[in-house]
Amino acid sequence: MESQNNSNQPSYGTMNSAQMINEKPKNHNYRMILVTVIVILLGIGGYVIVSNPVLKNQVKEKLNLMEAGEETITDTEELSLFASVITDRNSPWMEVTSTGAAKKGQPVQITVQAFSAGKEIVGYDMLLGIDIEVFTVVSVTSKAPGFQIFDFDKGAYHSVTGIKDLQTTEKTQFNDTQLVVIELMPKRSGKSVVTVLSSKGQEKSQFVYEEGAEVRSVVPQIGSVELEIGE
Repeated sequence: MESQNNSNQPSYGTMNSAQMINEKPKNHNYRMILVTVIVILLGIGGYVIVSNPVLKNQVKEKLNLMEAGEETITDTEELSLFASVITDRNSPWMEVTSTGAAKKGQPVQITVQAFSAGKEIVGYDMLLGIDIEVFTVVSVTSKAPGFQIFDFDKGAYHSVTGIKDLQTTEKTQFNDTQLVVIELMPKRSGKSVVTVLSSKGQEKSQFVYEEGAEVRSVVPQIGSVELEIGE
């Protein structure tokens, strides 16, 4: 009778401990692959948006970063450049600076620095007024850690968009922070102003920051530098 009762007991297969141990890392690897694919797709999507002025402006309208129906930019319109000075160093600003001497036919570097007044920045737009009759823009290079930039030559000015890397989790405040370095090639001697522009057409210089669950923007003060170019 005892043996008959034992035969009626439910039976279980053998437990493969190696399979149990390996199951979790396999699922973890799938999740990591999925996260990586999502990050790549978001990066591609961001590049497509900032590369297309129409899409870029539509996104800005949705985020209330610009007014709908503003005038269209024309790359051929003339630009009046004038010196600007930061009046309040405790409020947000962008400023062009230069320390090197400029000579005709020799490259010179200028820097755009920024202060965000404690705001946690996730992106920015910067309009650079550079006299193309005086300078050739050789390069625009990002210097802010964790930010990638997209530079658009609009003829009369350069539109630079900085986007914080999706993988950067640290909060970012600008405090006399270098945003970009611009290398210029002077084509003639004389004096010329290089400046951040407040706005041009439907674009404007601005900091984009997060406040709670909302995305907001602030227009900074602008500062310029006057370069004297020697022979």
